[in-house]
Amino acid sequence: MLDPEQLTFAQWFWIVFVMILIVVFLCRCIDLNVEPELLMITPTHLTP
Repeated sequence: MLDPEQLTFAQWFWIVFVMILIVVFLCRCIDLNVEPELLMITPTHLTP
């Protein structure tokens, strides 16, 4: 396992960078798979 106390700044940078890329990629996949109607909240639904 990686020892956090022995990692250099460059190693920390790449670990965090890869984690951010994974999160962005997952959010993109979820966003593309969800129907647009579920994401859009229009004022017409809130007013009679």
